[in-house]
Parts: sequence; structure tokens; C-alpha cells
Amino acid sequence: MKKLAGAGYWLSGIEGETIKDALLSKDNIEAFSHALSWLIQGDDGLFEELLNGTDKELSDALEEAYSLISTENFSKLLALAKNVANLTAKPKQ
Repeated sequence: MKKLAGAGYWLSGIEGETIKDALLSKDNIEAFSHALSWLIQGDDGLFEELLNGTDKELSDALEEAYSLISTENFSKLLALAKNVANLTAKPKQ
């Protein structure tokens, strides 16, 4: 979830209705590099190295990374996060 949140942060400012639309934008090399670094390593450690890639290489890599995310596993994580939030948000009676 940390990696997805980090990548999502960098992609959040890009216009588009879907992730695919956002990845078709060619003016976001830095955002793509940050997001891909988060998906690969979980921080911005690879940002500088990834900046050497072309916009096509970076957008293709991000598209591939997002395609590998299983919706089943993501749904399970979402349900777990919701349960934890409910447990911590409700005071004991």
C-alpha cells in the first residue's frame, strides 16, 4: 500500500479520467520517474536514474506495473484497511 500511495501521490496531479489517460500524457517525465521509483523501491531512490528514460519507456513501465496489481489482492487490502480504521476509530463502550 505504501508503494501505491507514493506512486499515486506523484500521479495525482496529472489530468486524465483513468490511469491509462494519465500515462498517455507526455509532459510528466518527472512525475513518471517519481511514481515508478515508488513502485519499484518504495521511495524516490531511483528517481535520478529513471529520469534517463524516455517518456515512452517510463509510461510503458508504469502501465505494466499497474497491470500487475491484482484487483483481488487490492480489494482484500482495502477491506483490511477499512476494518483496521473501524477498530481504531470507535471508542470502547
